[in-house]
Amino acid sequence: MFDNKRPLHVIFLFSLIVCSQLYAIDTDSIDQVLEKDSAGRMLDDYDRRAIADFWTQAIEEMLLTADLDEIVEIKSLMLSKKPQTMDGDYYDAYTKAAKETVTAAIKELNAWDNEELREHIKINLLILVAQLESPELMDFAFQGLDAPGAIVRYWSVKAITSDVNVERLNAEIVADEATAQKILNAVKNVVENEKSGEILELAINFLVQVNTDDAKRIISKLVDTRIGAYKSWNVTCEMMDSKLLMSLGSEILAETKTENRAQITRKFAQLYSYVMQRYMIGKNLLTQTQKQNLASVMVNIEKNMIGKLLEKPQGSIKRAIEKRNIASLKREHDTLLGTSSLTGELARKIEFDYGKNPGGRAINAPMTLPNPPEPDSEI
Repeated sequence: MFDNKRPLHVIFLFSLIVCSQLYAIDTDSIDQVLEKDSAGRMLDDYDRRAIADFWTQAIEEMLLTADLDEIVEIKSLMLSKKPQTMDGDYYDAYTKAAKETVTAAIKELNAWDNEELREHIKINLLILVAQLESPELMDFAFQGLDAPGAIVRYWSVKAITSDVNVERLNAEIVADEATAQKILNAVKNVVENEKSGEILELAINFLVQVNTDDAKRIISKLVDTRIGAYKSWNVTCEMMDSKLLMSLGSEILAETKTENRAQITRKFAQLYSYVMQRYMIGKNLLTQTQKQNLASVMVNIEKNMIGKLLEKPQGSIKRAIEKRNIASLKREHDTLLGTSSLTGELARKIEFDYGKNPGGRAINAPMTLPNPPEPDSEI
């Protein structure tokens, strides 16, 4: 079985020296086509056939071998022949051949009984799809989003959240609205249902780069989910909150409507408060890595966003952390974010509150993080 302790994105990216020479895969012909394409010459039917034959031979070898290392080598060989640009004759022929052969391979793999080999080949095919970054191959990635295996899901999301798709969704005129919406819906589904922190980070990295209202709504919903995770002491991958907070902060700075700005700032302040409270309350319960991650989030946001929001340099939170002074950190929290009797510095600058009490008066303080659950006692 595979080592689940390794990061998902590196398990199938290692390079191995193996004995097989892959004699059945003809690379001479496709190398000649690559040379021709690099020289700016038009491809003919013979060249397109050479590309198709290369894909057919490579996929056939991948399906025939039972050597897991050789499957990785074949995948690497195929990637070495990928187009250098996303247009032109070579790109069109290469992606057409890829789509046809991968479609046939997936269909055949689904009928296999050898689950370990089947999944290994599928993962390497998904890595191909992700690293080719071709919109024409997105359907394969969509098919893997609900896979039981986290590695399959990781590479499916990796393919969907590529830089090419970021550019695609940020274009002034989106060429394929249906596919663009399908991509956003897929990422939304990941945000709502995925448990793996590494996969969620892919989705977050994608969303914070996409400048659309839909992406902002998904981020807002994810922030609500993260706030709930902190409240239930069920948080993983604390570092992702740095990106979420930076994204919210950028929205605050760009927003011109007072009401919208207040709503975004409320979420920003509550999430940042929970990050700080988790560090303070759980300092003796958290692992060293968790504490370091929370500290990194606090320091990064103080330096790169709080200073911008308050329009003056900040550093007191960092100093409190460096001195390991929880009492001092608590004072900085209250000064910045507010208490029941004191409006915080952030609220005075941006004019927001944390809701209304039953009497209709503004709440000046963020929600208090509940104490962590008691560990199960041994009987």
